[in-house]
Amino acid sequence: MGRRVFVTGYGLVCGNGNSATEFWNNCSKGISGLKLIPEWEHMDIGIAGIVPWQAWSASEIDLMNKERTRRSTMVRKAMWESLQMSGLEISNLEEIGIYMGIDFYAPDELFLDCVINLYPQGKGEDRWENFNLGYSVTESVKNIFNKTGSFDVIRNLNLCTHQSGIERVMRHEVKIPGRSRTINNLCVSSAQSIGEAFWSIQSGDQDVVLAGGLEEYSFISAFTFSKLGVYVKASSPEFACIPFDENRKGTVLGEGAGILVLESEDSVKRRGGKILAEILGYGTSNNLYHVTNSPPDGRGLIRSMQGALKQSQLQESEIDLVVAHGTGTYVNDSSEATAINSVFPSRPPVHSLKSYVGHTLSAAGVLNVIAGMLEMQNSWLLPTLYLKKPAKNCDLNHIPQGGMEKKVRNFISNAAGFGGFNASLVLGDGHE
Repeated sequence: MGRRVFVTGYGLVCGNGNSATEFWNNCSKGISGLKLIPEWEHMDIGIAGIVPWQAWSASEIDLMNKERTRRSTMVRKAMWESLQMSGLEISNLEEIGIYMGIDFYAPDELFLDCVINLYPQGKGEDRWENFNLGYSVTESVKNIFNKTGSFDVIRNLNLCTHQSGIERVMRHEVKIPGRSRTINNLCVSSAQSIGEAFWSIQSGDQDVVLAGGLEEYSFISAFTFSKLGVYVKASSPEFACIPFDENRKGTVLGEGAGILVLESEDSVKRRGGKILAEILGYGTSNNLYHVTNSPPDGRGLIRSMQGALKQSQLQESEIDLVVAHGTGTYVNDSSEATAINSVFPSRPPVHSLKSYVGHTLSAAGVLNVIAGMLEMQNSWLLPTLYLKKPAKNCDLNHIPQGGMEKKVRNFISNAAGFGGFNASLVLGDGHE
């Protein structure tokens, strides 16, 4: 079975809050972090879950402007919140692992110049014909360089875009060596980073790991979802992303970062740390079906949930909550509902977080896990916000609007993404 692995701290930043406390307060009150951004409406991506960075300190905003990215500041905030919650004295550590799910990210300044200023003007599909992305990016770099007269812009864009850039930011903050791993499997990235960190600690390879993921809103991602026809055009959040609803029309994107402090049982006992949750099982799979669509029979997600359950040594009836991936797209929701009903005949309560924060892609898995832990700690289950009439092909035990009181001993969190990837994590309250 291996060593027990505990969560001793967590932190997050997302469209619905700049801390875990703010996030929970908003979600538990039925408040969504999705907002209409009028200046984006003409691009058919008007609704999004953008981090409320205006509430950041002056120094954080200055750093954001200097680095030309929000992602570094988001990760710093989530990381230090998680470490402070854990009470871990990092100065006493000889090493610390960093496992992060990393986004596909294009800095706004580069992409907006590329698409808005150099994009062929037109309407509808013809805008995408003969669009030379490589040429446009090259010309955009020249434009930005000429405007600023400084190489710092290009250097910062390169630093923040490269996958190892965030790990370097985190490593510079904690100033402790250790193993590092970045995973870029789109929507399952942070769930897989937590699972891989769990396995590493369980096997005895590491004692303490910071694990999670991040996603900064990217116009490239937004345009991709729009091109696929699944980015919802809406004038208000309640008509945007409605997972499992009969009238669901797709998803909207969000951004955020979430970090867990994972420790071995020996590490927690040695320092007298407080246990917030225990990771009991992890499963991951690939559908081998389609690049973007989930299979109707839900087979890939079935395998990942079964794998996580098997490792947890729990019966399906011992799962008190399913935190679903639930994107609000027609195909994904029905596939996941089929998978959940197949694995859980006992029909535990189910909800999706996307109507609160949007689809945060590489951060979706870790935000789901933190939401599940908050529900476990507060004995209160969140509904899928705005869900009014569940679709017939999404026949699940949906949590009623307004939420409901329920003690949660164990829950499972799902992630599913492009490329057919799936990941599931089972967490318990840490008690025997």
